[in-house]
Amino acid sequence: MKPGSGDKPDILIVGKSSRFTHKVAKMLNTILECLITERGSFDEALESISGQLPDLILIDSAAQDLSAVEFVKNLHLSGKKQAKIPLVLFHPDKFDPIVLQETQSEVINLVKKPVDEDELYDLLVQLFPQHEKEQDMKSMVRRAKIKEKLKYVNKLVPLPSTVKTIMDIANDPRSSARDLAKEVKKDQSLTGKILKIVNSAYYGFHREIGNVDHAIVVLGFDEVMNITQAACLLQFFTGDKEGLFNRRKFWVHALGTAYIARALSRYTPEVIQKDAFVIGLLHDFGKVVLDQHFSKIFSGILTEAEKRKLPLHRVCYEITGTDHAEIGANVADNWNMPVQLVRSIRYHHSPELADSYDKGVHLAHLSNVFCHLYKIGMSGNVVPDKPNVVSLRALGIEGEDLDEIWKSLQIDQEHIMSILK
Repeated sequence: MKPGSGDKPDILIVGKSSRFTHKVAKMLNTILECLITERGSFDEALESISGQLPDLILIDSAAQDLSAVEFVKNLHLSGKKQAKIPLVLFHPDKFDPIVLQETQSEVINLVKKPVDEDELYDLLVQLFPQHEKEQDMKSMVRRAKIKEKLKYVNKLVPLPSTVKTIMDIANDPRSSARDLAKEVKKDQSLTGKILKIVNSAYYGFHREIGNVDHAIVVLGFDEVMNITQAACLLQFFTGDKEGLFNRRKFWVHALGTAYIARALSRYTPEVIQKDAFVIGLLHDFGKVVLDQHFSKIFSGILTEAEKRKLPLHRVCYEITGTDHAEIGANVADNWNMPVQLVRSIRYHHSPELADSYDKGVHLAHLSNVFCHLYKIGMSGNVVPDKPNVVSLRALGIEGEDLDEIWKSLQIDQEHIMSILK
């Protein structure tokens, strides 16, 4: 039997640990109905395929009686490999590079341990496309499981005490510069981040600003408050991450959207500048949550969106039943953030669902559009939104030239990009 014959796939799992083989077998059966044979050694595996050949062999590199390379060689000698049996090798992060190199030419895929159900799912989809209907049903189950996990996202993302206090100060009209400076000074790491931003090329001071009090005197309370909120949120991400979701470029995008939203707020007196800044800064916070707490799922969503050239939030909804906008809004709501901010995050990709007086939503949407249009940072979305006429109308700029509006905002792109350098 060969893959694609229409019968249940016959899969052989070879691994020294029965716990490992049982776990993989269980994963396989949640994805696709198949016939599974488990063997604890390569000798047993060779003996078991003396009759009917399997459709797929999954090999655990930890099986020690023969190396994976020797097993492949024995398959060749016995003539079994001539039948083009697909081989998949599970291996740890630290794996002999020579063995890996020798084995890689013989296997169709290398999968790192511990084995992930999503990786197995993608593998089986490629190998056994004739089971499309069954896989559709399995994908529905998988989607439900993912959505169930995402229900608990609020518990996974508690609001740090420092951030909560800063947000409370920002939302309290009675708060003062002294309140802000006092709270910031309690956290040396936060103070360092704020001063780094203040002294970046964006502000262009000839002399270095050495403390938060001086920064407030020179820049003003609202500006330092915006910087402080940005610095607080930057602490959610540590280190660089390359690939389809580059963390540094993402934060450039978030900051760019924040500064654009603040400038665009001149078109709507209902949203004050410092609130507009936070709306822009947090509009994509759901992606932060996905990247940090559901990284494998998020990576798959990014890859699928790139491959199909579809908007990221649309692909995310197809796979999980929710998207980063809903996730970010749920987190913001759990943090007791203002309703205007929560709604702006929730509907920034679907402003047509908001009312015309929901100015924060329309600011978030158009600021995001401008940020993509003029390529400030990268959000991970390969197909950005087009400006929604509902938002253009809500801000009173329907029919106006977007390039002219952009020029009027006087956004210095290079300076924004320099903030995180």
